[in-house]
Amino acid sequence: MRRRNAWFLFILFVLLLVGLTLFIRQVLFPALGDRLPGRRPPADSLPAPIDTVPPLESVFQVHFIDVGQGDAILVRTPRTWTLVDGGERPAPLLDYLARLAVDTIHLMVSTHPHADHIGGLPAVLRSHPVLEVIDPGVVHTTRLFTRYLELIDSLEILFTVGRAGMERDLGGGARLQVLHPVEPSDRHLNDASVVTRLELGAVSVLLAGDMERRSETELIERQIPVRSDILKVAHHGSTTSSSAAFLDAVQPDAAVIFCMEDNSYGFPHEETLRRLHERRVMVYRTDLNGTVVVHSDGMDYYVETGRGEGQPGSGPLPHPHPTIDINRAGLQELTRIIHVGPARAQQIIEGRPFGSLDELSRIPGIDANRVEDIRQQNLAFVTNPTNP
Repeated sequence: MRRRNAWFLFILFVLLLVGLTLFIRQVLFPALGDRLPGRRPPADSLPAPIDTVPPLESVFQVHFIDVGQGDAILVRTPRTWTLVDGGERPAPLLDYLARLAVDTIHLMVSTHPHADHIGGLPAVLRSHPVLEVIDPGVVHTTRLFTRYLELIDSLEILFTVGRAGMERDLGGGARLQVLHPVEPSDRHLNDASVVTRLELGAVSVLLAGDMERRSETELIERQIPVRSDILKVAHHGSTTSSSAAFLDAVQPDAAVIFCMEDNSYGFPHEETLRRLHERRVMVYRTDLNGTVVVHSDGMDYYVETGRGEGQPGSGPLPHPHPTIDINRAGLQELTRIIHVGPARAQQIIEGRPFGSLDELSRIPGIDANRVEDIRQQNLAFVTNPTNP
């Protein structure tokens, strides 16, 4: 009898000890934990750092990958991956694709056969399934270019000669238009560049390859719509490209320049930077900012950099007097206004009448800062909508 009572007391003691332990761990410590010196609250209770909270949903992404002296652009939509050029060396590109867990390249665009644009492509062709390659179809005699063509042939990848007027559906409301070339020559490889324009919903990105002024003039003379929110500056910011007339036709809000730090070419050239600066274009450079990623929800965009900030321009050159009435102007005329592309021009037309320029803030993507840019440009004005 005495032994049975001892066991009963022992079991009761154990149960009380377990209960007390659970009470301390589950109730007492959480209540006091935040007050104890050196104790951090659980991770899920900490506020997220401000710089990690995206200002909009990242439905589309355009990655301008820092690969040194060369171009490599990766476009992500809800359905596809598109790679435009591959830099000079394969390692940086392959590492980047691995970090993003890219398993298939649905479309590869080789703008032209220079090594700083196709150097990394053979390695991607070997490591990833590629469904289609768009290429300018000009002759080049380097071993690198020959190996690139042989790989496409041996892997039986669809090879398409890129010409103006082509278009590809990238999924999710995104499409890629080929604007250039029409009849390229292998004597001018830069001007043979496959120039494309991405439409990510209402946000547009112009990828200019290495085309030079001759091609820029051709695009303007053919009256090709080149107005875009973001410009991939041609030929690494060389003075051979980015003429004043072309920049005025594109009217970019932001520009990205691929160049290597302390490169022997002196890219980007000061004259090109000055033209962009005068037009109030926010400039991002891979030598200063590392990889640059444009995120878009299809209506607006924001830019993420590997390091540092973009370089803002000083402001648009003001016009002597305003000439575009936003209550009466047509779509093409409205696109001459800074920050207004075809999609926003259509929204302005559908949103009429406007009582003042300030009311342009009703248009998605035009905030108070952009309204001020429009006012400073001195091109747009508003008539009283009640007057004939």
